[in-house]
Amino acid sequence: MQKSCRDCPYQSELYKVLTDKQMDLLNSHRIEVSYDPGEVIIKQGTTCTHVVSFFSGLAKMYIETHGNGDLLIRLVRPQEFISGSGLFLSEAHRFSLMAIEPSKACLIDASIIKQLTNKNNVFANKMLSHMQRNMSFTLDRMLSFYLKHHSGRIAETLLYLSEEIYRNN
Repeated sequence: MQKSCRDCPYQSELYKVLTDKQMDLLNSHRIEVSYDPGEVIIKQGTTCTHVVSFFSGLAKMYIETHGNGDLLIRLVRPQEFISGSGLFLSEAHRFSLMAIEPSKACLIDASIIKQLTNKNNVFANKMLSHMQRNMSFTLDRMLSFYLKHHSGRIAETLLYLSEEIYRNN
């Protein structure tokens, strides 16, 4: 277990704009959890009580379609910060997140993240940028998959795995 978020080599880029006092607040409202492959980290339909600061392993973000198979949104790597629309809209999670490798993450109380966005404008702007980047990425991938034939989808998936996930040929 990490002693402090401040010392964690896997901390999200979002945390770099927090003051020492804000980092201490974040640190005091987090729990570190280990997940085995197949374990659900976030369940679609549940209330957004925590955000996930993912720091080890690999997970899949997906939408459960009840009978039509799951719709894979993207894969999640270490140093990713995962929240959702439920964080600010008081709604349930619109996706699930499941470990596909042994993984570790810190679950941070959502009320603390809201408090930090209210008190730190730079953090709030970084959060908005982060959420917009993720939304744009998801929409671009969905459109690209919709417009491509089967072989193009496979090629795009292989490039995504190579460049974004494993960062290796």
